[in-house]
Amino acid sequence: MFILIFYTGVATDQGQDSTCYAYAVANVIYQTKQRLIGYSPSRYHPTSTKSKAQIVNEIAEDVIQQCTGGSRSEGFDELEALEIVADKYKIIFGEISYSEAVEQVKRRYVVAGFELEGYQWKNFDDFFDKHPEGVLTKRRLNKPCRTDEDGVGHAVVFVGAHRGYLEFKNSWGKSWGSDGKFKIENASVLPRLTFTKVRNNRALLPKLGHRK
Repeated sequence: MFILIFYTGVATDQGQDSTCYAYAVANVIYQTKQRLIGYSPSRYHPTSTKSKAQIVNEIAEDVIQQCTGGSRSEGFDELEALEIVADKYKIIFGEISYSEAVEQVKRRYVVAGFELEGYQWKNFDDFFDKHPEGVLTKRRLNKPCRTDEDGVGHAVVFVGAHRGYLEFKNSWGKSWGSDGKFKIENASVLPRLTFTKVRNNRALLPKLGHRK
């Protein structure tokens, strides 16, 4: 679950579907390919005149089709999704530690996964609805509350480690949070937070240069 060295501003929105994994993986694939010198989007998508957002959405739809046969209501693990599409998009990937992710995000974005209980999701939603530019703390996430929500996992993109907070890109549209992104105080805030690095499998690619 990884991405690149500069933010493209790609806007994707899973809506009410259970397809966060697909958008995380699609962003990873698109931005990883941008690290190849001489790469053209037409290498995978002949309509190279399309916008970055359109290409990412096309990749996401392809990932959904390959993983669930096109079902948008069926959730899927992002690691399993990467395994399924790795050969087609000529990538390799692997989980890394938080400290490794902090180093990697200086050069490329990292896709992250986490799991929240129902009451934590309610607190998460309430906090960013009221404070889209705010920094979520562990205490605020775990505030006791009543809810009918179920616990579930989620895939996002780790885009920056800053003094006092970590920043992630969500897949709920640019109108959510801070231009589609959110901040947490530190890595202990989100339970079962994982990071996965994605790279080009250069052994399967044409002889193109590669940005460090």
